[in-house]
Parts: sequence; structure tokens; C-alpha cells
Amino acid sequence: MASSFYTLTITNGGTGIAPGDGFIDNTSFQDYLSELSFKTTGKLYPDIIDPATGGGAFPPSGLTVAATTAKRRGNLRYNRLIATLQYSTNIYLDQRSIVKTSAAWNLPASAFVATLWVEHGESSLITPDELNPGVLLTGVPALIRMASRSLTYETASINTDIYDPTPLATIGNALGVSVPRFGVRIGNIAIGPVVTDLTIADSLVTIVPIDVFY
Repeated sequence: MASSFYTLTITNGGTGIAPGDGFIDNTSFQDYLSELSFKTTGKLYPDIIDPATGGGAFPPSGLTVAATTAKRRGNLRYNRLIATLQYSTNIYLDQRSIVKTSAAWNLPASAFVATLWVEHGESSLITPDELNPGVLLTGVPALIRMASRSLTYETASINTDIYDPTPLATIGNALGVSVPRFGVRIGNIAIGPVVTDLTIADSLVTIVPIDVFY
């Protein structure tokens, strides 16, 4: 059975309000900052550039735990996308093909684009239609639904690593001086749907068959 290939485009149609913020992103907050530093200075650390001023200060302007948590939600939602694509058949998302329009460390993408490889071809794309009980979706409509489910997960609490710059009192300092804490901690965050309506989620997903992988 011949494989088939597709371009997947998911448009960010969410409100951007927590816990539905962050959209979909395969790049961590830390990787965004190190990439920004490398492009500007040729070094990953410690000269991370402040994108607001162009200076070498760290942390960058606007860095808050809310911003890093939103990016972490985007990472977790990317994992959900991979999982939902894999439920029914072998579907692989080529990470080298990913394009995240307008994404930055403090901004979600306006669109997420990637190439999908369906190992066993279009005939293997079959999934139940939640909007029409007893009906099966096949082919491209099935692939659209597989992707759109990742946008509509019910809100859940997850223990995960979060980059936290929150100032804390320095341990052992009787004066209680606070310093920025750089690094990750394990915390509990809520991750919600980008949109709550499955029909709307379907409308945000576009699948285009392609003849050549590259």
C-alpha cells in the first residue's frame, strides 16, 4: 500500500486567554531565547538579547511566569497533536518541515504548518465522527478531524516543568534580598482547549495532499 503525504495547516482561532493560550508550539521557551542569542551574538549563553531593547540584559522585558506557562501549554498541545494523529494509523509529522508563523518566545503562532506522512496511504485514514454518531470519516476529512481534536481537549491539570523567573528571597540571606530565579521548576498548570466547538476546530484545519515529499 503506497504512502501518502499532506501539508497540514492549523490556524490559531483561539482567544489567547489562559488556560487556552499558547496555541501549538514544538519549541520550548528556553530554545527560543538561546536561538535569539545565537543569531545576535553567536553565543548561546550568557548573552541573551533583550528583544524589546536590543540590549544584552537578561531576563528580557516582559518575562513572566504567565508568558513561559503559555509557551509550555503550546508545547503540551503539540504533544497532543502528535498523539491524536497516531490514534488510528501510522502518521508521522516531519519536524524539519514545521513553520510557525509569527511565533516568538512571548507570542503564539498565527498558524502552524507541517508535512504529514501517512505510512499506509489515504485508505488507512478512518475515524469516528463525533458529530454524527455511527458515521465514519475517511480520507482527508478523517485527517482533519484527527488534527482538530488536539484543539478541543477538555481542561486538565498537569504536573510539568515550567521556566520560572519569579524573584525569590535568596537562601541564607538575612536581609531577604530577592534575585531572579532562572531555570525550570515542576509545577501544576491547567491546559485548556484552543476552541471548545469541534465544528469550529475543523474549520481551522486545512489538509492539502502533495505528490512529492520534498
